[in-house]
Amino acid sequence: SSGINAEWPLRPGAATFTNYTKFFLRECLRLCEMSCLYYNVYNDTLSNGDKQQSTVEALQHLVQIRPRRQIKYPVELMRGNPPSNYNNVPVDDVLKTLPPFALYHINRKLTLEPKMIVNSRIVVVGASDVALSFLETLILCPHIHFNNLVLVSPEGLPLSAPAALPSSLCFSPDYMHKISLATSCNIVTAKMTSINREGGYVEVDEGPKVQYDYLVLCSGSQLALTLPPVEDTKLSVSSPVQRNVSAVANIQEYKAPAQAVTLDTLSQAEGIAEWVKSHSGPALVYGSTLTAYTTINALLEAGVTDIINVQPPTLTSCFNNIQIKQVVEDAMETNGVRIMRDLVLSSYQTEGDKLTGVELAPLKGSLETVHCATCITVQETAIDHNTFEGINNSCLVFDGRLVIDANCHTNDPVIYAAGPLTKYKRALYCDEWTHEIYCSKEIGERLAAIMLPLFDPSFPVPENTERYELTKYSRPKIVYAKLPGGYHYLDVSKPQPLIELQTAMMDPNYGRELVTGDKDVGYFRLHLNQYHTVETITCLSKKEMEIANICQLYGLHQEYMNSLEDRFDSDLIPDFFNYFREPWCLVLFHDRFQELREEIKELLSQPNQLGEESISEKVCQLVDEDLAIEEKTRAALFSQYKESLAKVAVENRLFSFLSYNNYHLPHYAGRNMT
Repeated sequence: SSGINAEWPLRPGAATFTNYTKFFLRECLRLCEMSCLYYNVYNDTLSNGDKQQSTVEALQHLVQIRPRRQIKYPVELMRGNPPSNYNNVPVDDVLKTLPPFALYHINRKLTLEPKMIVNSRIVVVGASDVALSFLETLILCPHIHFNNLVLVSPEGLPLSAPAALPSSLCFSPDYMHKISLATSCNIVTAKMTSINREGGYVEVDEGPKVQYDYLVLCSGSQLALTLPPVEDTKLSVSSPVQRNVSAVANIQEYKAPAQAVTLDTLSQAEGIAEWVKSHSGPALVYGSTLTAYTTINALLEAGVTDIINVQPPTLTSCFNNIQIKQVVEDAMETNGVRIMRDLVLSSYQTEGDKLTGVELAPLKGSLETVHCATCITVQETAIDHNTFEGINNSCLVFDGRLVIDANCHTNDPVIYAAGPLTKYKRALYCDEWTHEIYCSKEIGERLAAIMLPLFDPSFPVPENTERYELTKYSRPKIVYAKLPGGYHYLDVSKPQPLIELQTAMMDPNYGRELVTGDKDVGYFRLHLNQYHTVETITCLSKKEMEIANICQLYGLHQEYMNSLEDRFDSDLIPDFFNYFREPWCLVLFHDRFQELREEIKELLSQPNQLGEESISEKVCQLVDEDLAIEEKTRAALFSQYKESLAKVAVENRLFSFLSYNNYHLPHYAGRNMT
């Protein structure tokens, strides 16, 4: 009773027929005897069959379906050695891989429900993860259609993932095709140069002015070319109101040689290896950031052999783990990379317009000269100069970063901002707690939740909107990178200011860490906090990892993972990689498992009788008195749970979950299975 259309039958070219689109769709459903219709939108660069897909004008009346995260199944382990007529593996429709596409849906009920049309011009500057998350949240609202969404970005949508850059895993190329932002947004491929607040428009370097009713600044920070330090010129002050600025006017901007670059754009990162190979001579990579290691790996994979890595002094390494840093740098030296530590770039040496080398300043001693043909600096990040000028000249408050309040407002009521571009105002006393340390996707969703009530009053106002109360973000900060030596690196950590690992472990409430493996079989580290909940995941392996599965372990109590601590202490887990590939734990990776956990918490918070304390309230009261509950008290609490109505409700909900999701989890036994 459902249909999938390869090419939509309705293409009303005249505005007269556009108003009757829903009537036409309703008749299609009636005549075809179908309850719903689906439409697939493929990427323009891919073909569906023998012809390219094209967007239809009736698409605004359909509801776009949010992509679901799929479990990575260990198919060989799930098959095992059962009888031939028994199979624990999901059906082929679940396992097979299809070209990514955006899916739209309509049914009989939706044809009778009007969509709210929002004609406000919403302009988003920058294609950062925050901006993409903000736009995704808006276009996936089922009962609202935004007619005027505009994204201003120098390179359009980021549809590639260069190997020279680490990834946050928020918006992979496949996921970008599945949400198809280009279908619902107008993409302006240009760079913002100025903001006219009175006229309500932004100017770009290429193309006409872009008018806005609401402006969202999410351009983030970019890698900046490291320039030699310049001595500060002091300005003479003749009176409190007159200053001699002639010295500033005569300062000329330093121009670096053409062979010194940074990876400030995706296109630059994609072509960096070929660009280096086009120059004969050593390639110098300046930086000790994670981007420096990924850049070196990209050069090594492209066949570049003469590489020099200059690392400036830093308080904490980008890995915040001595073992991982040592393994990666040993692999670099094995591949012929020369590593120079604790040196600061002092100047570029040139012959005409050609780079011949760089001068490096050590912490103590005289300058050192290193000869190189190309120099890639990936140490510092900064706000784009054009973006800064546009913000500063429009009198938006800028204090090293664009200043916002707890609800992402700037000092202009129609201009919002979020992401690494911003910082909280000083009245909040939280200089370290910037958006840079949080999950960018969660920030974008929060920004959308703040703005949606402006267009639809039925949306609830987000919680914690007090003037001097910071928003609490809970999702982890995720970083994935491919490092020299063929290592895959994954770090999933709690969003907080960086603290050196050795210092953090000295805290009595740090918890404990569980580590398996080494550089050969794969390094896997879990940090459990004082509440026995996973707070940090660090993986390093030459084999490909089930990244999507591993990330779901964050925030889980160790009991969810089959009494993890007891098994680890009993030496029953030699390798966490293999342990979390076992079929029993696949329910932990299901995209609706978090909802199940929340429902179980709600069931445990309900008392047996009116006026009686619930199980959750009793546990919270005991934990407030003493975090370590005695065994006698624990046994009494468990006995009360077995006699309560909550136990039956939890079991019913669990079996209902397994039954409903049986197509994804066929290897779990049901209630009536014998």
